[in-house]
Amino acid sequence: MLRQSDRTNPVEGRIVWAPVKSLWFLFHAFFAMIGGYLTFRYDAVFVSFVFTLTTLCLGHSIGLHRLLVHRSFECPRWLEYAFVHLGTVVGMGGPFRILYMHDIRDWSQRHESCHRYFIHQNPLWRDFLWQIHCDIRLDHPPKFEIEPRVGNDRMYQFMERTWMLQQLPWAVLFYALGGAAYVVWGISVRITVSLFGHWLVGYLAHNSGQRDWHVSGHAIQGYNVPHIGLITMGESWHNNHHAFPGSAKLGLLPSQHDPGWWALCVLRAIGLVSHLKLPADLPERSELVPINQERPNNNPANPTPGNIPLWIRALLTAVDGLLVQNAMLNAQTLFGLPLNWRLFDLSLSKVALCFTWNVRSIAHVNFPTHQKASNRKSLRKTIKHLIKR
Repeated sequence: MLRQSDRTNPVEGRIVWAPVKSLWFLFHAFFAMIGGYLTFRYDAVFVSFVFTLTTLCLGHSIGLHRLLVHRSFECPRWLEYAFVHLGTVVGMGGPFRILYMHDIRDWSQRHESCHRYFIHQNPLWRDFLWQIHCDIRLDHPPKFEIEPRVGNDRMYQFMERTWMLQQLPWAVLFYALGGAAYVVWGISVRITVSLFGHWLVGYLAHNSGQRDWHVSGHAIQGYNVPHIGLITMGESWHNNHHAFPGSAKLGLLPSQHDPGWWALCVLRAIGLVSHLKLPADLPERSELVPINQERPNNNPANPTPGNIPLWIRALLTAVDGLLVQNAMLNAQTLFGLPLNWRLFDLSLSKVALCFTWNVRSIAHVNFPTHQKASNRKSLRKTIKHLIKR
């Protein structure tokens, strides 16, 4: 984003209805609710679940966010195209649209103040309407320029022009495999869940949670939202991301689940990605201030979840705890790995505690730290290391 004049600012602007974005969501939401009910089958739900996780992890988190936007690792061009295609299939827009949405929001947040649209500072219902159905038109916007490597790429230009049509090959494949049920659940239900989930995580990550870092001079601070690291592919560790935006690893603590990072480690072990950037590899930032978190509940700069409804926090905690158990049991079955029963018991305790009013206790259940493996010689050892973490 380039400043065009002395009047360029992220504060003055108006909210307008975005017909393409709004109708796209309503179309798929309608078919998800009506068609999903009429075509409900367990196998269709499973296909939708697996494809949703695949597109969110390899596509949105790895392909669009960590690669296209932040260039936090390197990979062959064909693999980059595959990642970005899967990210486009999530349904938020083409690669140029994603770059613009991310850059204009980051540029705005780096100012001392900006429009509420960019920082999710509205009641839940209004923020949903603004983010899902509207856009903002700044009175004095910056100039958006895409780096030539991306902007002049014919494949990316094609993806941008046809981002809605990118669903068609998958719809044909799903219809061939399982008929209309696979199409409804694999396309419309998945897109609806992905778009709604992306907005909700963004709202949570800018309103309440835990913080290890404070970025001075910014209009908003990011928060680490506990218990949803697995289902967000690591994107819920937003305070870490605000502190180290160029890092390929978002979950920086052993208890911060980051499936996107795990996938990158596996791909690095088989030689498909390289030069993964970590916080230590990034330039120092004078505006970045660490927060003492020895007693987080007593730290005013690190509030416990306050304005997020209790039932949302409890539900997300339960889902995360159950996913932890399922992942460990699958690892034992597929790879013959021994279960860490202490970790298993802790995840069970999270599920039990989430239905109590003691939400603060849930937020500070920590997993044991495992020593980092070095010189991995095989994919199996890498997977074993990741599961242990």
